[in-house]
Amino acid sequence: YILSLANWKDELWIGLGRIKRGGLAVYHKKKNEFNLMITEDKTKGYKESAPQNCILALSANEKEVWAAEFDVGLKRYDRKTQTWTTFQHKFNDETRRVEQIIDINNRISSLVQDREILWIGTYWNSKTSRGLDESNGGVNSYGLKDGKWGYFNTQNGLINNYVLSIAAGRRYIWFGEFASSWRN
Repeated sequence: YILSLANWKDELWIGLGRIKRGGLAVYHKKKNEFNLMITEDKTKGYKESAPQNCILALSANEKEVWAAEFDVGLKRYDRKTQTWTTFQHKFNDETRRVEQIIDINNRISSLVQDREILWIGTYWNSKTSRGLDESNGGVNSYGLKDGKWGYFNTQNGLINNYVLSIAAGRRYIWFGEFASSWRN
C-alpha cells in the first residue's frame, strides 16, 4: 500500500508500505511508466542501497530525493550519480547506547523542504525499544547547500518531541506535534 508521495515536475515518487517488502517507486507522467527503485548491485549494503522497507515520508527536488525508511533512517538519492546515502543513528548492542553518527532519530514521520533546508520530523522510541526514552524525538534540519545539521526539541521550543507533520510557509515552519496532555 502507499504510505507517502512526493511530486516533482513530471515525476511522482511513491513510498510503499510493507515491512521488508516496501520500497520506492517512481511514476513518470509523460511516459506513463512506473519504475521500482531497486539496487541491482547485490554487493552493496543497506546504507548504499535503495530503500526496501516502509517509506514513511518523501521529499523531492531537482538534485535529490529524500526518503524516510522505517527503522533505518533517512536516505538520500543523488539524481546525478544515481547513488543512495543513508543518514542514521548507530546503536551499540554491547553498551546499550546510541552512538550518534548524526543528530537524527531513525523514526522519521515527516519531511518538508523549503528553499534551503530539509525539515525532518521525528518521534521517539519508547523505553522498550532499545532502551531509549522520549527525549530523542523532535525536529532536525539539514542545510541543502551547506550540509549542516540542526536540532529542535522541548528544550528549545517544541511543545512535544513527537512530531507528526511539518508545513513550510513563506515566513514560518509549522510543526504538528502529538500532545500527551493539555494545559490550561
